[in-house]
Amino acid sequence: NKPLIILNLSGDPDPVDYVDQGVAVVVYDADDLKNAILSLLNDDSMLAKNRKRFIERNLYAVDGRATERVIQCVKSMIKRKTHE
Repeated sequence: NKPLIILNLSGDPDPVDYVDQGVAVVVYDADDLKNAILSLLNDDSMLAKNRKRFIERNLYAVDGRATERVIQCVKSMIKRKTHE
């Protein structure tokens, strides 16, 4: 739940689409970093709004139960395989 700033001083295309998905602000020039920080400290509501959707879409759930879900998935796959 923190604003994200991508600092891309290389001139290369952004390798991850955080900005396109609306969860980060990109800064291509070091001189613009201060303004980006101040702007987000003042209001990051747009990023915050998109953050929850981004997490659900890309990370499913951040609830500390990932291992449990993987184990259940593996058990289910094993069960299906033994019944074939």
